[in-house]
Amino acid sequence: MNRPGKVFLLLLLVLSLRSLSFGWGCSGHEIVALIAQRQLSDVAAQKVLVLLKNPGLYVNSKPGRGCNPRKYNLTNPSDLGLMAFYATFADDFRNTNKSTAPWHFWDVPLNSTTDPDLPQFCDKGCVVKAIQDQIDVLKSPSATKRARSKALALLIHFVGDLHQPLHIADNNDRGGNCVPVKFFGDEPSISESGTGAAPNLHGIWDTGIPEKIGHIRHATHDDDVTQYVDTLMSDFETDMATWKTQPVDVRAWALESHSHAVKESYGDLPTTIDGEDPVAINTCADDDNVLQRMLDLDETVNQKYVDLVKPVIEEQLARAGTRLAVILNQIWHD
Repeated sequence: MNRPGKVFLLLLLVLSLRSLSFGWGCSGHEIVALIAQRQLSDVAAQKVLVLLKNPGLYVNSKPGRGCNPRKYNLTNPSDLGLMAFYATFADDFRNTNKSTAPWHFWDVPLNSTTDPDLPQFCDKGCVVKAIQDQIDVLKSPSATKRARSKALALLIHFVGDLHQPLHIADNNDRGGNCVPVKFFGDEPSISESGTGAAPNLHGIWDTGIPEKIGHIRHATHDDDVTQYVDTLMSDFETDMATWKTQPVDVRAWALESHSHAVKESYGDLPTTIDGEDPVAINTCADDDNVLQRMLDLDETVNQKYVDLVKPVIEEQLARAGTRLAVILNQIWHD
């Protein structure tokens, strides 16, 4: 392969690996934020506006979006609005605050047959705890405005992460990041180090499948996201009314996502992936080279798989947005 070709493949791999535990990708997080925004009470909507209007969260850095090279102006950042703009702040924040990386997921083993307590698989933090921590900051009368602005931006993202099933399941494969897949003819490319691959199962759940089923294109991204939100709001109108009457139970929501990971994310794959006893891994080369073992399965994701998982992905996006609105409406009630 010539040098330009190698550079192109490397770029594709880097962009795909960027989705590592990022949850839904840029478009998905924007969708969750917009669904929530449309269901905020007047009081909550005003509080959100006050906290996210020029909060200074990007003073020492700039948005590192993996979405579209749109014009990001911190005074008027996006036509989609402030909640959508800050929906991926948590991913940028972790680039300079590495200790927050575990806040994006809860690695409940794929083959778990027991109901895990929160401390399990949460020794360095996890998304369930991170959500509650941000809620506590937003409720605290002693928290500074900047602290509450950051907590709100993080909360918007983490509620989205919680509803991406592969953020609540692990099979010694970094939530599916170590599972190479052929995605609509796109063969998986292995990194030179042999510790990563793209496309992979996690990445297509983050970005590939949601953007395919939502018909979200690069050139018309904002319009496509808005139209897809319109569709989801209409399709799930009755469900949303029910979800808004239910109590906030972050741990139960997480276990609901885990169930979807077992039944659909992994369960609907054409080649069966057996659950493994959990072991500690640092890269996809660990655990008897899980990356190569998964590559040997030759997983192929096509329209059949997408059709099977589409209802789950759409429902999880709708649930995430509605539940985020419920949380914010309860924090800032009339």
